[in-house]
Amino acid sequence: GVSAMEQTIRVGDAVVLYGVGRGMKRGRQASALTALVEMHPGEVVQNRFGDFRHDDIIGKPFGTKIRSQCAEDGFMYALPAVPPLVGTSLQQSTQVLQNWDVGLVLQLLYARPGSRIVEAGTGAGALTVALASCVAPSGHVLSFDVESERVMAARQHLRLLGAEAVVAECDICVRAPEECKPHYGLLDGMFFDLPDPVAASVVMLPYLKSGGRLVAFCPYLGVAQHQSAFLHTLRFQGIRMFEAGAAAWGVREGARQKKTAQKRDERVDTLWRGGDPWESYRMPGQSHSGFLIVGTKPLADEVDQPP
Repeated sequence: GVSAMEQTIRVGDAVVLYGVGRGMKRGRQASALTALVEMHPGEVVQNRFGDFRHDDIIGKPFGTKIRSQCAEDGFMYALPAVPPLVGTSLQQSTQVLQNWDVGLVLQLLYARPGSRIVEAGTGAGALTVALASCVAPSGHVLSFDVESERVMAARQHLRLLGAEAVVAECDICVRAPEECKPHYGLLDGMFFDLPDPVAASVVMLPYLKSGGRLVAFCPYLGVAQHQSAFLHTLRFQGIRMFEAGAAAWGVREGARQKKTAQKRDERVDTLWRGGDPWESYRMPGQSHSGFLIVGTKPLADEVDQPP
């Protein structure tokens, strides 16, 4: 088959415009910018990199470098709308799962083709898109949020990307959604990104099958400990907590060989290239978003066993 990067961009396609490096000062690189755009003739995308006409993008292959119409040195790359890029490009109005969180959540849920998964706390829909991609073509993703605006935005993103998922407005801390009734006791996994995951667990756990997995995103350690204790009282198996994060490292010129050995606590190392000293250093940036609690619902014959 033809890879996404070899395909030609057409009218109506979802494109991620990616730009980085504009405004570099004193050797520091500006933060990257990604924008999810649906291609329509005559329209223009405006951002700090410049103005980009859709007509200059349509007909080009993915990966093309697009020049700005107003900024002499402005450019962006037209990339395919794959889940990792989509996750960073969606407009975020709440606490957001980072790409490293999304990858770990998919792994902890065992998300695969045919899985039935419920998500509570749709947000902008970044995880919803990733889940829908994993469970396709025979699986089901049901996502719920208390804000109607987020629900509408997530539906729009799914439509734009050609992904299939049920997205509806419901507070699952209060009641179970009607959309979940056909999946009672059959769900393979649940993911909660809510202020009170325990309340949601009380309502929704009957819908999770034995051996199914529950994953909760907890922004604070106290919430994570509360959720862990609750799952323990229900005899859940394999309860674990993960702190997901990412550390960006750079390499710069400047010999500090003697000082390096004395400052290992500062996490600075010296590399050698052709006899010239270089050093790696930890770059500033977000590295922590929260805690992930995971547990497996026990089988029926395990419920009566002591924890």
